[in-house]
Amino acid sequence: MGFVKTSEELARIRAVVGNPRFVNAEMLQVQFLTDSATVAKILPPTLEPAARPVITAAVGRWQSNCVADYEGGAITVAARHGDIEAPYTLAMYMSTDAAIIFGRELYGEPKKQATMGISRSGTRMCGWVERHGVRLIEIKADLGPDEGPTKVKGLAFNIKAFPATDGDGLEDDAILTVTEFDIDLKVNRSGKGSLVLRNGSRPA
Repeated sequence: MGFVKTSEELARIRAVVGNPRFVNAEMLQVQFLTDSATVAKILPPTLEPAARPVITAAVGRWQSNCVADYEGGAITVAARHGDIEAPYTLAMYMSTDAAIIFGRELYGEPKKQATMGISRSGTRMCGWVERHGVRLIEIKADLGPDEGPTKVKGLAFNIKAFPATDGDGLEDDAILTVTEFDIDLKVNRSGKGSLVLRNGSRPA
């Protein structure tokens, strides 16, 4: 647990950080359209609205080789930087400190501590995110039949920035990160869903 690491310990850390794996996931997400003017207001500099102003809310749980088991939820909006289109993370919530630190420090994901739940009964599936006693995200869906396994590439935009130690501005220039995922879906169901978003009653 010491600050100084051996070369073997550093090699093990690099192997995990450089090749994280998230497996046995179960996730529920719902998408809806907004307007490009709204997206333009909430995106940070360097990002522009994508061709379709899609917002996605998601809740799920995962196992991993880097932060053990955890649950999470997020709100993202479709964005564009140059020729790349990807979701930009507006808010993200994790159930463990390890999951928060990993994505926040590496990629700039705006993670906060929260509790989540996800359940399925037949074709009915529900998920929620709660923080400070407020259900921030509630998703309910009626799912259709399994559409079969598929493999896709996923991308995500985040802004990585840290406050300066003297409290004045940032420690260094903020940078835009693009995370790439290889997604291997074993079961994939589509359907109609409902979404409730609430504002937290306490400060971040």
